[in-house]
Amino acid sequence: MPWAILRHCQSRALPSHVLSAIDKVREWEKNGAGSEVLSFSTANDPTRTKGKIMARTIRVDLTEIRKLKFVGIAMLALGSLCSGQATSSKADWTQFLRNNMQRYNPYEHVLNVKNVSRLKVKWTYATNARVAGSPAVVDGVVYVGGASGADGMLYAIDARTGGTKWTFPGGFGSPAVLDGVVYTGASEAFYALDARTGAEVWEFPGATGSVPTVADGGVYFCSESNILYALDAVAGTELWEQVAPGGCAAAAVAHGLVYTSSDDDGTVYAWDARTGALVWSYETKAVAGDAAPVVANGIVYAPTNGAGVYAFDARTGAFLWSGPGGTSKTTPAVAGGLLFGSDGLAYALNASTGKTVWEGKPAAESSPALANGVLYFGCGIYRICAVDAKTGKELWTYKTHNSVYSSPSVVDGVVYVGSEDRNVYAFSLK
Repeated sequence: MPWAILRHCQSRALPSHVLSAIDKVREWEKNGAGSEVLSFSTANDPTRTKGKIMARTIRVDLTEIRKLKFVGIAMLALGSLCSGQATSSKADWTQFLRNNMQRYNPYEHVLNVKNVSRLKVKWTYATNARVAGSPAVVDGVVYVGGASGADGMLYAIDARTGGTKWTFPGGFGSPAVLDGVVYTGASEAFYALDARTGAEVWEFPGATGSVPTVADGGVYFCSESNILYALDAVAGTELWEQVAPGGCAAAAVAHGLVYTSSDDDGTVYAWDARTGALVWSYETKAVAGDAAPVVANGIVYAPTNGAGVYAFDARTGAFLWSGPGGTSKTTPAVAGGLLFGSDGLAYALNASTGKTVWEGKPAAESSPALANGVLYFGCGIYRICAVDAKTGKELWTYKTHNSVYSSPSVVDGVVYVGSEDRNVYAFSLK
């Protein structure tokens, strides 16, 4: 098995007990047999993160790993130790759809409908290209890609100060971050990078995608050649690939399935996340465009371009309803029994029935982010808006110097978003 997840640790002094555990896993894997539980702690040689001593204990049941043929679980555990970084908190925004596949942060408790009007610029960060991707915010660092092409660049920005942590040439789009690793498309390949340093962990050549989704040990993305790829998140090896007719914007992963919408005819697909086998599909006969499905409470919601939003049973693909709204530009957000999106103007639908709750509010230019009763999105001419999720009432707006197609991320009282004016913005109450 490739030990790529540890490659970026080789130059660091690891605790002897961790090295011993790694050697035990290697020996076990080489022999292909054995039954034991590894248990080791960093208490005697702790990892220091943000000035705090963090003692961790990790247990790895090798018997179960052998049964599952998934040694990567052990390597992810060990990799989080050697990376020198704490794992992401529940409040972090780890990827475009967030880890709940809903574009919703249920752990935001600072900003709300009463105080969001007091948002001010915390910092701005100048990039070398337009920024249309959605920032990932993990462990105090903002990861965001510029436009694709020769000017493409992936940026790691200090979330507190707006200073540069590192950059990676060629990176673009909306990166995903998990267990100390950043997953990003680049000009001619797909990469996994050390989240702390930007150093390459592994490379998957010949294919790239701008909006990866990481879930259950896999990385899923649609390439520019209309191929849906599934890679092992640890090793970077291909698990499977499938032709995605017409291409797709991004994949949602839930219930052991990978959901995509065709950019061509709006067909919604559910693929087995482990094998890539097609489980179900439904042809809406409408273009999905740049929008991705979202999943909540056992329902898949797929927007189309001008033909409304379609809702399906996530496991069986049974049609549930189609409602108004839907545009090729924006992926919805869903939570609290409501589905939020845009058909040129922002709207909210009843997530169970598809009935309109409110509509006709600010013109939406980007996929919304939902947090603590407030909906954030690029709106109107060069602006970012915040509206009351229950009523659609505009609560706050800020004008940038160009269009805002970037989808915001909201973490710990700060709103992060990019703009076509080549800047990344952070807004907070102070």
